[in-house]
Amino acid sequence: MEHFLLGVGGAFVAYLAIYRESRFREFLKNPRKCWNTFLFDLLFFLCAGGLVAKFLIDAQNNKEAFMAGVSWQGIVGGILSGNELKIAKAARQRRGR
Repeated sequence: MEHFLLGVGGAFVAYLAIYRESRFREFLKNPRKCWNTFLFDLLFFLCAGGLVAKFLIDAQNNKEAFMAGVSWQGIVGGILSGNELKIAKAARQRRGR
């Protein structure tokens, strides 16, 4: 359980670095509108970071467990935030026309 929680903690640190708390601010401003995104983030990014640390990586110490969570979030979060950036740029271009 300790390695799972350290993986979640590592994923949370990377999550804050990538999204700069914007997801939390969006959720706090309008919870009814943003609850599904917030729940997806918690389950997919954070819990999956813990599962990666516990089962996929099979961390041997606390440092490996934490870094497994950071790595998971960095890879998957980076890919998904890149897609969000592409969508935002396309939407801005459509509005400008």
